[in-house]
Amino acid sequence: MKKFIIVAGIIFCLIFLSLAALWVLRKPLVNKTVGMLIDNLQTELGREITLQEVDFTSDEGIVITKACISQKPDFKAGKFFCTDKASIMPDYGGNSETKLKISRLLLENPEIFANEKDGHWDFEDLMNKMPKNKQQKPIEESWIIGKLILKNAKAAVKSESRKLTMNINKANIDLTHGGSSFEAKGNAEIKTELKDKTALMPVSTDMRAVFQNGELSETHGDILFENAELNKIQLSKLKLHADMMGITQPVPQKNYIMRFNVSGLVIPESDPYIYAKVPQYLKLFAAAVGRPAPIIKDAEIHDLKGHFRLENSSIELQHFSLRSNFMEMDGDMKISGNSAVSAAASNIAIGKNKIKMYISGPIKKPELKPVLSETLSRKIKQAYIEFEEFLIGKFKIYENKSN
Repeated sequence: MKKFIIVAGIIFCLIFLSLAALWVLRKPLVNKTVGMLIDNLQTELGREITLQEVDFTSDEGIVITKACISQKPDFKAGKFFCTDKASIMPDYGGNSETKLKISRLLLENPEIFANEKDGHWDFEDLMNKMPKNKQQKPIEESWIIGKLILKNAKAAVKSESRKLTMNINKANIDLTHGGSSFEAKGNAEIKTELKDKTALMPVSTDMRAVFQNGELSETHGDILFENAELNKIQLSKLKLHADMMGITQPVPQKNYIMRFNVSGLVIPESDPYIYAKVPQYLKLFAAAVGRPAPIIKDAEIHDLKGHFRLENSSIELQHFSLRSNFMEMDGDMKISGNSAVSAAASNIAIGKNKIKMYISGPIKKPELKPVLSETLSRKIKQAYIEFEEFLIGKFKIYENKSN
């Protein structure tokens, strides 16, 4: 018995010392193994891959530092993806059908560079080498990352055929996947150049998206833009809340609710894209209230808000309110695709002059009250019909079968 205890003690010590040695030497062993895997992966992908080291920790899982993938074929062609640190926590509770499942993936200071030329993106070769989904599972089932965390992420995207350049900076995003839904929370700074138009849009979001069979079926949440610039247009704040259900369903089954609030919108006279419409509508409403249109060099919208609803093939614009340096307006509007009628009411004030207007009737054939001059009534009704056609064209609530 004594000999057995001695032998057992020796075996225990050997096991303990072996484990201690493996822990001490884990980095050299892991890095050597990873180096062999990287060599094989470079050959498979046809791109260079570099990294500083790989380690295991109890709280972060697999930790990879200073990892980069080159453009094809090597780094002389540039970088495709780099990250200062990637922490990968495997999900050991995944089902047997999934070969790999990640509980959490954290990327610190990741960067991605993507370019398109002649209709082809420079990462298409990587997409073609990815394992094929034999059962063609939709994204909500094939997605393998429980939580993706991006810290100070950057992206540079350039499309030559569309003449579009987009840069995303300072992106801090948490993307959580569960069942059929994805939740995204975070913020970023987006800058785009499209031909001769530029935009700078700091944005934050808190959204949830639900997918069915790989298609977006509903979405809920908030998007906020602050201190944005669109060409020469400046915007202090745009907040949009959306609850959109039945996105993939026919129009009668769609149910959308959207609330918007815009403040500090300045449209300079020199802007050629939007400002041209301001004097046109200002003259129209000024004539309705019985006064000459004021001369506005730069249009300033102090506050613009409203509540939009799409339900049962009807569009409603409720609690619409506009406060600006050229006019004030409050109103509402409803278009029923089932009964093919629409109606709107508005209170308009330009300076001290005010008017209440009502317009209703069959789609494309509205009647206006109060009675104004023939020319003015025709112009106001035409402006209303154009807006009516815009909404119907976007949401397809009505089809004129006589055409």
